[in-house]
Amino acid sequence: MADQRSATETVEMPLTRISEQFGHLRIINPQADKAMLRSMEKCGQMTPVVVSRMEQDRYELLDAFKRLRAGRALSLPSLNARILDLGIRAGKVANMQLNWIGKSISSMEETLVVHSLYHEDGLTQVEIATLLGRHKSWACRRVSFLIISCNEFCASSTNSLACSSCI
Repeated sequence: MADQRSATETVEMPLTRISEQFGHLRIINPQADKAMLRSMEKCGQMTPVVVSRMEQDRYELLDAFKRLRAGRALSLPSLNARILDLGIRAGKVANMQLNWIGKSISSMEETLVVHSLYHEDGLTQVEIATLLGRHKSWACRRVSFLIISCNEFCASSTNSLACSSCI
């Protein structure tokens, strides 16, 4: 049975029930993490994390990775959470859109999400652009950016193991 909560209602979510499958799509900034930790120590959690239900007792974090890391560092048992019911693809799109609102997503993180939708989920550039409300050329640039960056890194690297993770 579907959960009848509104998209703005929040619940206390035990940290043990929150997964970070989309964590690899975000770049960790240690200074920003420290600032979030200090803020949560001083003021507590001011904004809910956003999760999507994936299974009965497992939720995937869509937004607020810094808050979750701070909550874990502070050994909090739970965080206030807003629950959305989305699948994997829609969750990746929501991850990007929620961070566009807060202007907290970098071009490289956009690239990681687009790359994931393209290579892992098998979406076309047109489908990605449509989902994200962008032009096809924007999606094309994001897909190409990661490939070009990785190839440039591999060309300049003397460590062949470092290049084995390239696309």
